[in-house]
Amino acid sequence: MRISRKHKIPCFVFCGICALCFLGLTSLRAFAESLSNLRWESLPQAFIFHVSAATPIRYVTEDFIDKEGFCIVDILNVTQTYETRSIFPEDSRIYKIEIATNPNGRGVRMKFFPRGNLSYCIAAGDSPKAMKIIFSAPHDSSENIKTVITDNPVKTPITPVLPRLTPRAFTPPSPPSISTPAPTPPPPAKPIYRDAESKKRKLIIIDPGHGGKSLGARTAKKIKGKHYWEKDLVLSYAQKLKYLIDKSPNLTALMTRNSDVYVSLGDRVDFAQKNEGDYFVSIHLNDAPKPSSARGIEFFHWADTGATSAAMRYLESLENDQVLPKVSSSQDERLKKILTGMLKDALEEKKILSTGACESMWQSFQKNSYHRTHHRTPPVKSARFAVLANYAMPAILIEVGFMSNSKECEYLISDSFQWTTARLIYNGIQHYFAQEDANFSPNYLN
Repeated sequence: MRISRKHKIPCFVFCGICALCFLGLTSLRAFAESLSNLRWESLPQAFIFHVSAATPIRYVTEDFIDKEGFCIVDILNVTQTYETRSIFPEDSRIYKIEIATNPNGRGVRMKFFPRGNLSYCIAAGDSPKAMKIIFSAPHDSSENIKTVITDNPVKTPITPVLPRLTPRAFTPPSPPSISTPAPTPPPPAKPIYRDAESKKRKLIIIDPGHGGKSLGARTAKKIKGKHYWEKDLVLSYAQKLKYLIDKSPNLTALMTRNSDVYVSLGDRVDFAQKNEGDYFVSIHLNDAPKPSSARGIEFFHWADTGATSAAMRYLESLENDQVLPKVSSSQDERLKKILTGMLKDALEEKKILSTGACESMWQSFQKNSYHRTHHRTPPVKSARFAVLANYAMPAILIEVGFMSNSKECEYLISDSFQWTTARLIYNGIQHYFAQEDANFSPNYLN
């Protein structure tokens, strides 16, 4: 349309319109670069997490399920930054979903923590601006999942993520400092509600010792040019054990930590109890107070009183980060509570079961020539380790070997030795339940 001279727009009006257009485009751009909706639905065959945005979604995925128990979906075309939050969908297949700004400051990172042997895939949503992350059993084909989604559009309610994620002002990431602060410990775990099918499988709580600022023992010498720390090695043992358990027909597993983070001793026990575990196993590597020839495996269950020998007192101080206070101390409310009334009786009952669990574990390890030859005498002991103060399930702590022994530490870092040890722990758990539960059919690994 041509504008005649008498219809010419005054300059100040034209400038105002331009300014409004600019502000509108800026606002639209900001909206387009944020998430507009998150929700999930629980179907019999699949758990589906829906993501919507104002523009077509671009994403990348990383799969760490086998190694660390989670997978990552990064939404790339989002510039808003978000406070970290955790979602507990109360679905037997998904323990937790963490959502936060990507560590590199660009996009949103979603971390999914599935339970058991699940597979996942990404599917298109109703438009290019939507996507679905679908978790299902490995035997469910994509066609089955497609049928489930299309055949049940209304029957299953879709649960919204409670309030929408709250954007915060973007702050450029700071350059890394020489001294990196320890990661913030995760919030206390929310109970997982297992359905009838999953209850047929015993839930094993695997506790890799130490983590984050708690380094644990260090190898007596450099191997392949470096020292190794207990916190890293026991995580590797735990991940291998979880892999074997989750592949079994009668067990499933959760870990108190899946990465190098600090988790307090109390939070480890809380995690096991809130998730209603059937068996708790804490994995550690031993250390001697000074250079010595000590080597070999040890199995521990709870002791009501502290250690009687100097060596045991030293070990308790290492694994508890500090020696536990006496029962009368007002600082240890958890221990005081456990050792009173009915809880004391419950702990005593579980201590008997824990002793049996240690004996079953030792029987499994005797089938291996190295552990049969190199073990502490006696191999089964009681100790006042805080993580064993667990009145809800049998709880044991395994000291696989001595980091302070220059010969044994070479075995401890070996990948093949770790797989062998994980298999022996797995078989020890199978043996324990075969003895305690008449309805349990063991599934041993050779």
